[in-house]
Amino acid sequence: YSPYHMLGSSLATCTWSVLASWAQQAGLSTGDLAIEVRWSFVDDPHRVGSITLTFFWESLPEVRRQAAQRAARLCPIHHTLSVPPEITIEVGS
Repeated sequence: YSPYHMLGSSLATCTWSVLASWAQQAGLSTGDLAIEVRWSFVDDPHRVGSITLTFFWESLPEVRRQAAQRAARLCPIHHTLSVPPEITIEVGS
């Protein structure tokens, strides 16, 4: 379980929780909601260059798909990755 897996897991967990909250308000079941996260690397410096999150939700009515996609974009981890924070690294005493 690498740091990259932790990054993907945080995005998937956040997205799932946002979708579950939205589904509860919409009266939809999340029993078959699954999320897959894939990433690819770039160099100079070596890092994640792109992330694709796909959610699978067989019971989601077709008329709710676009709304669910909009809801998924409300994940705060998604926002954080889209507009990166300033990061400071310090050594404590």
